[in-house]
Amino acid sequence: MKAPFLRAGAALFCVVTLAAGQFPSTPPRTPAAPPAPAPGAGAAFAEKSWDQLSDKLLLEWGKQAIASGKWRHGETEHMVIHYQKLAEAQRAAREAEAYYDYITKDFGLEKDYRKGKSHLFIFARNSDWVAFCTEVGKGRIASTSRYSEMYIEAPANNESFSRNLAFPVSCCVMYRFFPKYVPYWVVTGVAFFEEGNAYKKLKGIGGGARGSERHGTAQYPLKDLLLVTASPTDTHEMYEYYRTCERLVRFLLVKGDHRRFVPLVTKVNNGMPFQQAVVEVYPEKFKTFNEFQAAYDLFQ
Repeated sequence: MKAPFLRAGAALFCVVTLAAGQFPSTPPRTPAAPPAPAPGAGAAFAEKSWDQLSDKLLLEWGKQAIASGKWRHGETEHMVIHYQKLAEAQRAAREAEAYYDYITKDFGLEKDYRKGKSHLFIFARNSDWVAFCTEVGKGRIASTSRYSEMYIEAPANNESFSRNLAFPVSCCVMYRFFPKYVPYWVVTGVAFFEEGNAYKKLKGIGGGARGSERHGTAQYPLKDLLLVTASPTDTHEMYEYYRTCERLVRFLLVKGDHRRFVPLVTKVNNGMPFQQAVVEVYPEKFKTFNEFQAAYDLFQ
């Protein structure tokens, strides 16, 4: 009596098996790739004593800063940070490393030509900051940079701290990623561009095309701008120069090709006049420097 049921069961098994063979088997699900870490996420700030620091080499301004008061110290992947308040150091570590990531990617920078880490000094007290600026010959500023060192004032609840920090980090990156010291208009233009661009990316409010959006005419003569080696002393001329440097860098990045910015700067660093370099680097865009000048004049 069991045989018919067994035969029926076997037949049903064969039908199901044959039907299943007509459809491809479902491949095993590949686990989703983990999301890319956010810029600055790898800051991994670690507080250390002076003797524990991996890089204790300071330049002239750094030596003056370190002698100006009591400092605590810490490190991230790319920077040694000197500070008085831990919360400010942790914030600066995260944001400075994020800016470092943004800027190197914006310009396609890959090879760091400098040894050791950069040093960031965070002045918590206004009186110390004013004294330092006076000693190194700076006016009333919020941040500055010299070679591989960065300096910034960080009073409590300073809402502009993040934006001010982008400026010296930009200068520092330009110094580290070019074998020669780049022209002053490049350092200034990149710093003011990234003061807005990297800051916006950090805050999740855009960035990329408009840079710092500095107000003003930005009409410093281009032929003169390319020859300037230090900040103008006249206040009006200085701000017009800054705006124009940012405008030129933004034009090269937005209307040109950000991947060609480094080759352009490298040619200029090696002694080629800017007027010749820009035609060689962007041959399909500008046949002559006059074409470049005409396009730049229309850019705002």
